[in-house]
Amino acid sequence: MLLTRDGREQPAVAATVATFLAAAEVAGRPVEVIDVPAGRHGFDSLDHDVGSRTAVEAALDWVSGKIRAG
Repeated sequence: MLLTRDGREQPAVAATVATFLAAAEVAGRPVEVIDVPAGRHGFDSLDHDVGSRTAVEAALDWVSGKIRAG
């Protein structure tokens, strides 16, 4: 599983992300996280900057790698 985490998320939403990641770890389910420190909620469609593009490209690479691996 892949998760993008933006650094400017609302605290209530960020808390649910932290809870989810902790639960995934306890359950032994690996989650790869792409951090976008300057990103905001919806950065992938709202922010047309280097940080957003880098995160989206990394996510696409991750998905492509999973598809190629079968």
